[in-house]
Amino acid sequence: MAAYGADPDDDDGVDVLDDGPPASGSGTRLLLLTAVVLLAALMTVVVVARTGERARPAPAPEPTATQDVRPSRSPSPSPSPDRPRPERVHDRLATAPMPDAAPTWELFVQDATYVHRINLASGERTRTRIEVAPQFATGGAFVPAPGGVLTYPGDSAHASWVPDDGPARVVPLTGPGERGLWTRVLPGPPGRVWVVRHDYQPAAYELASVGVTGWDGDPVRRLDAPGGGGWSGAVSDGSDGVLVPAAGGTWEVTPEGPRRISRGEVVAVGPRVQVLLDCDDTLVCSDHVRDRATGQQRRLAPARRDAGPGALGTTSPDGRWWAYWSVLPETRLVVVDLVTGEAVVQSGADASVDLTSTLAWTPDSSRLLALDGDGLRSVDPARGEERWVELPVPGAVRLALRG
Repeated sequence: MAAYGADPDDDDGVDVLDDGPPASGSGTRLLLLTAVVLLAALMTVVVVARTGERARPAPAPEPTATQDVRPSRSPSPSPSPDRPRPERVHDRLATAPMPDAAPTWELFVQDATYVHRINLASGERTRTRIEVAPQFATGGAFVPAPGGVLTYPGDSAHASWVPDDGPARVVPLTGPGERGLWTRVLPGPPGRVWVVRHDYQPAAYELASVGVTGWDGDPVRRLDAPGGGGWSGAVSDGSDGVLVPAAGGTWEVTPEGPRRISRGEVVAVGPRVQVLLDCDDTLVCSDHVRDRATGQQRRLAPARRDAGPGALGTTSPDGRWWAYWSVLPETRLVVVDLVTGEAVVQSGADASVDLTSTLAWTPDSSRLLALDGDGLRSVDPARGEERWVELPVPGAVRLALRG
């Protein structure tokens, strides 16, 4: 039967639609086509949904009871990189380092950015940003003075003067470090330092007394010193002079002039006594204690073989104790009784700091403060005891004490 046709009884010429049932073959094909279209649509939806799931980032896990998602607190926070560090900050430590200390005792501590002035009894602190970054080269210095502290990085023509009441400023030193000359800064009389240069050609020392606030025109003194230990051999005498090695021994240079104090070499200095290493004619070597006021010397004991070069020791203000960093065969803190010659303290240490400016005695000689890579410790030599002192100064490398 045709889908369209003309009615034979109707002569109007209009075609009519035959609405009879379709052939069975055409219906089956229509059903299959519909099913295929629906299946394709369903698969497209599934693919799109799975692609979206893969593209969506995984949610962050919920913190567990032991997971601390807060930023860790630093006892000495650093400013953000896009914000300049403040020049001066005043605060109070959570715990006073030495509550029983005299109220005038102040500890100076240096890190790579700040000098910290801390009252040991109260914990009051002032942080001052330094201008000359520390290089921690041999010959550096950290010298407290009335009204502030001078910090010298080594191998430089400048230092930073850090006053108690204002921002740090760069101060010039004599001896800009010309070719063949090396500069060293040593403690001098109150408010002054010695600037020492060693000229290898010819062998001579040049010394000048410089104010802690900068070069003030003091004339340079030249001392011929053939056979000396070089610029690195010049050290503070523990008070207001300089000790220099030369052929035949060690000389003490003061404003009055040089005088030989020993045929040997100095291994420790202090305001009252010095420790000297000397050998007799048969090469038997001993440590000797020299009284700075009288010049008299007495033999202490056979030479301590662990007091190596580059780690000058310090004697207590009362002349009773000798402290030094032993670097042979490993770094240790050693404290010796200058009456008996016996070591009362020997403890391990981390040598990742400048060992030339990390020991300081309290004015009453009751305790030694020692700084190393492990932190700050307080040593009681009379009891042979030590304890760690909480010091919230990460990266501290130098210390000094003013009392």
